[in-house]
Amino acid sequence: MKRAIVHATYSAWDAYGYAPLQFNASAGRRYILRRRFSDGRHYVTLSEREATSEHENVIVRSDRH
Repeated sequence: MKRAIVHATYSAWDAYGYAPLQFNASAGRRYILRRRFSDGRHYVTLSEREATSEHENVIVRSDRH
């Protein structure tokens, strides 16, 4: 495992960012970053998935700044 940090930003009409997402990355896994909107709030989730599986597991969430 290796400690990883992802700095996510989004830009459409206005640019904004999210707090850094920190997690332990493992070889042989896929990581998926998704932008979400729920209950009037914007956030991103980072999920992991084994290369041989379709099941995703959210490992960290970050709210919009």
